[in-house]
Amino acid sequence: MFLPYIKSFTAEDLVLMGIKMSDYVKRPWDIVKFNGKYYGIPLGIIPLGIFYNKDMFKKAGLDPEKPPRNLEEFIEYGKKLTKDTDGDGKIDQWGFMNDIWPMGKVWVWESILVQNGGSLLNAEKTKAAFNNKAGLDALNIMLDFSRKDKIAPPGVSDAGTAFLTGKAAMYISGIWMVPTFKDKLPLGTGALPQFGSQRPAVWSSLDLYLFPKHRRKDKERWKATITYTQWVAGPEGQKFYAQMFLPTRLDILNSPFVQADPYMSAFAKAVDSTFFPPALKDTQEIYDSIASPLDAAFAGTISAEEALAQAEKQTNRILARQ
Repeated sequence: MFLPYIKSFTAEDLVLMGIKMSDYVKRPWDIVKFNGKYYGIPLGIIPLGIFYNKDMFKKAGLDPEKPPRNLEEFIEYGKKLTKDTDGDGKIDQWGFMNDIWPMGKVWVWESILVQNGGSLLNAEKTKAAFNNKAGLDALNIMLDFSRKDKIAPPGVSDAGTAFLTGKAAMYISGIWMVPTFKDKLPLGTGALPQFGSQRPAVWSSLDLYLFPKHRRKDKERWKATITYTQWVAGPEGQKFYAQMFLPTRLDILNSPFVQADPYMSAFAKAVDSTFFPPALKDTQEIYDSIASPLDAAFAGTISAEEALAQAEKQTNRILARQ
């Protein structure tokens, strides 16, 4: 793991640097805390959400200011938005598409898993905890968008390009896609719908500011580092972050700069529902090991049950090395 190469701080150290944790969203600090010390400063929260084409909503008789909030609305909207626009008997505008990007599907699936009351791993982070009803229902919800609900084409698609070119009316991805879309189509954004049965939950990543350890101590460099840190974690630096991600600093997150933004505000309203990847050295490998069987389930070569069984086996193998 990278911790031996990263400088750590106590809460008191951070105060001396001009950073009070009470000025920031709390949960990201828990992610960077190991053995009572903090490894880095959380600067940006990077959640999933829903993107939609407002013009397509209007043409389908839907309110362009009201994205779907739950599974029922998502399916209802998707059916109204799925159309044969040229009358040739083939669907050429889909309500939604399951994305070809493997990680995107894993993060949406994990969001629904948590919405169903489940968890990726057990509390000790030693075993997979998703091969159960919560995980299976989550995967079947996604598969049923094409199998049963008929609001998405079979399999997976280049959903981002389809959304950008008007072939898909709704798209699920991360807040990082706002700059790509906002000037190219009549864009609406919303919190990730609650597809699951228990509670709102949204997968999110974090943007962290880390301090590498150096063998030689240079006082002038450290002074410059502190100056930059105070800027990037302060109000002006956090406003800069708010153009791309959700700022962690509460006064900026709750300010009109974010809350009145036509695109970022929807993500900000869901910040209390965000959860973060497990803090393990092999988290990305675990996600990769889940992505492959999920892809096979979307391709129809294995069942949802087989996909989760394979993912569980691979995840436990990785965790056994910890």
